[in-house]
Amino acid sequence: GLAGLAAAKTLTEGGAEVVVFERRSSVGGRIASERIGNYLFDTGAKSFAPRGLSIQHYMLESLDRTELVEVTKPIYSHTSLHVFAGSMAHARVPRFTYLSGNDCFARLLANGLDVRLGANVEGIERQNDGYLVMNEHFDAVVIASSLPQAEPLLWSLGETRPLANSSYRSCISMMLGFASELPEQKYHAIVDPEQMH
Repeated sequence: GLAGLAAAKTLTEGGAEVVVFERRSSVGGRIASERIGNYLFDTGAKSFAPRGLSIQHYMLESLDRTELVEVTKPIYSHTSLHVFAGSMAHARVPRFTYLSGNDCFARLLANGLDVRLGANVEGIERQNDGYLVMNEHFDAVVIASSLPQAEPLLWSLGETRPLANSSYRSCISMMLGFASELPEQKYHAIVDPEQMH
């Protein structure tokens, strides 16, 4: 996912030799895009709001910006089954998306990294001088996956702290494609702060 790619990029820039093991057939994790016929859906993050964090350096200065588009329409709110103009604070935050799908950002981050796709790491073995992952020796390991995927890896290392109190919020996406042109909307997206609908 994005956290693993960011960690790998940072470590590589610091001079480390890094290998990224990715279970899926593409990079990005929850930053995913689906192409079905003529339709392009971002099934993960719908936009990026860098807010001056380190992601901003990569997105706006370091990586190719050919596909990068600033979202100029505001984010509206959905409350009690009604749509309202969102808060001015949310509307002023610069947001970006990619023309070819938001997984473009993950692909750009992965460029130049040693990424092993389709590598389902089921356990990590601790060795005296490091770790054994997929029959390869490493000095250190960074686990950057969701809790349900990280938990068995931590257990394989003998990490016994209880993780039951940790929460993991799943992400559900609905994809709709319209064959005809839709009327112009005043907003880029609608968020549901109540998280009820």
